[in-house]
Amino acid sequence: MNEEALLAIKEISYAVNFVELSSKLENSANQAFINIRIKENKDLTVELTQSGFRIVAEKFDSNTIVDGTYYTTINALLDANSVAYRNDFAAALNSKLTELAAKNKDSS
Repeated sequence: MNEEALLAIKEISYAVNFVELSSKLENSANQAFINIRIKENKDLTVELTQSGFRIVAEKFDSNTIVDGTYYTTINALLDANSVAYRNDFAAALNSKLTELAAKNKDSS
């Protein structure tokens, strides 16, 4: 799961204050833990397993299973738990679409 966790970290790093693979919780082929500080300055430990992503603590490097809800993607988890993430994601998407539209217009 480490490889998948590292890809998720890369994917969301633009829209959170801090993100890293936990060095204190045991990561394995079947489970990985990610520490995330969302823009609302709330710390989370997120578990990644075959079932998906879920919040397991509202502090770093902890596994107390705060929320049993699994999300299929890290984006879905953050969208459900961070208004600032949702806004940043929408802004990034809008920027990319504007860039593509301008590129398309220039090549016409």
